[in-house]
Amino acid sequence: QSAITVYDLYNKPMNLEEYYLTLSVEKVDVVINVMNKQTVKLDVTKLNMPAGFSDERVTISPSTIDIAGPLETISAYNTLILPDAIDFSDVTLKNNTFTMEIPMPTGVSNVSNITEAKVYVNLNGFAETTVNLSSANFKFVNVPEDKEVKAITQNLSVKITGSQAQIAKLNSSSVYGIIDMATVAATNGNKSVSIEVDISSGTTSTCWINGAYEIQVNVADKHYIG
Repeated sequence: QSAITVYDLYNKPMNLEEYYLTLSVEKVDVVINVMNKQTVKLDVTKLNMPAGFSDERVTISPSTIDIAGPLETISAYNTLILPDAIDFSDVTLKNNTFTMEIPMPTGVSNVSNITEAKVYVNLNGFAETTVNLSSANFKFVNVPEDKEVKAITQNLSVKITGSQAQIAKLNSSSVYGIIDMATVAATNGNKSVSIEVDISSGTTSTCWINGAYEIQVNVADKHYIG
């Protein structure tokens, strides 16, 4: 049981006798729900991260937060995954810090009262370059047997980020583009299609393509010589 205290407008305890007031009860039963507390790690999904890029270069602040709730609920969470993935196609020297809301599962309270986390991609020692890709480096896949496809776009400028040492070794022969015609070659004519630009494996394991690209192509019926 707990004694009852009455407070005035200014949040100060009142002496009821001064106001000739009495309470019908002097004590009440109080039920306090005790929540369990747990420290959880924050993590983020990484898309298009090159194989040679170290996970340690991606840091989250804060790295952990405290959560509270029923034991059977919070025990299911050792890590909370931030809602937005880090897509390396968007990561550049000028765009390497991302602010994300910290998700909170149903039935769980954020004891730390920190609602946002900053994800930082450390690009110290990295550089950017532009490679001009010629149509000779375009490869068409999933072209219907009765169609032929030709590239109207003959040159494509591609932005690349990577370690300074590997950027220095890049050239147009290191970069190629794949054009999937599975869903766009049914009809003839000129059209814009997405091209997936990639870097040859080997000495470029810390480089990645910045942005998304399209080229112009022409689709026509294949002419057979009988």
